[in-house]
Formats: sequence, C-alpha cells, structure tokens
Amino acid sequence: MRKRLLVDVLGLLLVPLIWLSGCSAAGLGIAYAARSISQDAGPALLSASGVAQAAAAFEDPRASEGPISEPASGAPPGQSVTSAVGALVGHDVGYETGRQGSDPHLNSLDIYAPPAARGLPVLIFVHGGGWSGGDHDPVGAKAAYFTGHGFVLVSVNYRLCPLARPAEQAADVADAVAWVQRHIAAYGGDAGRLFLMGHSAGAHLSALVATDETYLGRVGLSLAALRGVILLDSAAYDVDQLMRSPDGQSELFTAPFGTDPSLWWTVSPRAHVAAGKGTPPVLLLLATPTGQRRPAAEGLAAALRAAGVYAQVADASAFRDHISIDADLGRPGDAPTAAIQAFLDMLLAGAPAGLGGEQVLQPAS
Repeated sequence: MRKRLLVDVLGLLLVPLIWLSGCSAAGLGIAYAARSISQDAGPALLSASGVAQAAAAFEDPRASEGPISEPASGAPPGQSVTSAVGALVGHDVGYETGRQGSDPHLNSLDIYAPPAARGLPVLIFVHGGGWSGGDHDPVGAKAAYFTGHGFVLVSVNYRLCPLARPAEQAADVADAVAWVQRHIAAYGGDAGRLFLMGHSAGAHLSALVATDETYLGRVGLSLAALRGVILLDSAAYDVDQLMRSPDGQSELFTAPFGTDPSLWWTVSPRAHVAAGKGTPPVLLLLATPTGQRRPAAEGLAAALRAAGVYAQVADASAFRDHISIDADLGRPGDAPTAAIQAFLDMLLAGAPAGLGGEQVLQPAS
C-alpha cells in the first residue's frame, strides 16, 4: 500500500514537470525513471540530483538499464550484444534509405530475439514522446516478455520534430517496416508475420502507416504486409477533431501539426480508413479517461468497423494512465499485456471472427 501511494505521489508531482517540458524526452524520462525506481527498487524518494539523473538517463536511455556489453573490437552496429532486458541481437541498425535529412541514430532500430530464433513472428514497436522526443531504447519489460513468448521484437527510432513533421516521421516508420520485411529472417524473424505497435505519438504514426497505403506503397509494400496493429493511448487518430478541441491548443499538438486545417486531414489515420484496402486488424488500448484520447480511439474503431475492418477497444483507464500503459507493458500480471497477447494469438491462429467491439480490462487481483 505504501509503495502504491509513493507511485501515485510521484506521478502527481511529476505531471507539471512533464507538461512544462513540452513532453520532451527529458520530461517523459523523469516519469518513466521515477516509476521504475518506485516499483523496482522499493520505496524511494527522488532527490534533486536523482531527478536530474533520471532525465539524463532518458536522454541516454541505456544508462537506466545497467551496463550493456558493446560489440568487441569496435564491431559495427548489428552485431549481437547482451543487455539487462534480454537478447539484443542488433543495436542501432540503420534502416534509412539515403533520404535528405536522415540521421544515423534516429533512422535506426534495435532487435531483440530469443536464443536460436528461427521463423518467429515479429513485433515492431514505435516509441512515443510527443513527436519531439523519445528513443528506441529502453524498452522496459517488453523485450523479456515478447522474446519469452516466441517473438522477435524490433524497437524503432524516427526523426523528431521540429526537424521532421508527422508525415515525414510516418515515412520513417514505413522505411523501418520495409527494412524489417527484407532483413528480419537473418535475425530469426518471419517476414510474413509482422505486427506493428506504437505508444502515444508512436501510436499515431503506426495508425497512419496502417491506414494510409501511400507510406508503405512508397517502399514497395501494401497494407497487407502488416498482420495486425496495436495502438497504445493516442489522442491523434483524428487530427482535425483534436486540433479543434481545447486539447489541440496545447503546444504539444500545435508544434507537430501546425495551425493549417488543410494539412490536418492528411495526417489523420481516421481520414484514410476505407473498405477494400487490406487494412490490418487493430487493437486500441485506452488508458486516459478524459480529454481526446477516448473519442479518438472510439472514433477510429467505429470507422474501421464501418469499413469492415476488425477493431477492438480495450479500456484500461480505471487502473492505467498514459505513462504506465507503456511502462508496465510486459510486467507480470499486467492486464493490457494479456489483452495484447490474446490479440496476437488470435491473429496468428487465423483471421479474426467478427469486427471486434469494446472491453473493460480489470487489474490483476
């Protein structure tokens, strides 16, 4: 009880820091690191130096996960290393295609796989961070969980605002999917069983790539290249609706999406939903009970079902929030993780029955 109270108090104290930071990488990093400290290391309070260390750890995320053995003798990215979160078989592997403005680190990905992996389904994860922050590393408990359940996990970076806007970021995600499709067999993955998952801004970009066929089309793929999509708590599935709401006046959204309504629909996943496009089945995890995230999730799900696409909304807002829906993913007893696993198992077994619906998740007892 004392431990749970500490987590809640830390969360309340950190919300102003996050918003004052404009949801920057450091601001989100403080929240992630504080929650990790309070849950994993037992009750502890963050001193001023501890907060600074937490922010610094997110800017260099591997610092928060313990030492990583780098490849010996200056081996290039892509060679196997071992980390505290599992088998990291490819680190900072470049996927960029020489596009102007590409970046060796931001256009890269990390690959986690179980020992002797061969022909395993692949889960591609796209991090959040307000379109202007975040990193493909750390991945928390995701690597250990998904590799332990027979998946190859790929964690993707993309260029960040203001150097790249959402349409360019979605193009980066599509480039990463194409790289995975062409090269993942060398890491034990099955290119025919690719799943895409994103959190927050990463959920928006994942949804855009999975509904607007032009992104994958540019790299020679169709929407059918994705077997399923998992979206974790984004407010931006309908950017036009978001930007016309009170929430849309925040710099968190005006910075990436601007103020020109004619451009909002182009990066709205909901605007690209249509029947007969081969849009993959979608699971939407909801963790924020107020603001635009609920109407965004429910609106996208309704549009997908109307187009004949399976869409399931799983509501965890009674016991999860925007940070913990991602931070707790893969932890023992986590109900959203169980919902994701059930979704993946269903799709691996064949086509889903029906068009989905809504479910209210319950916390582990």
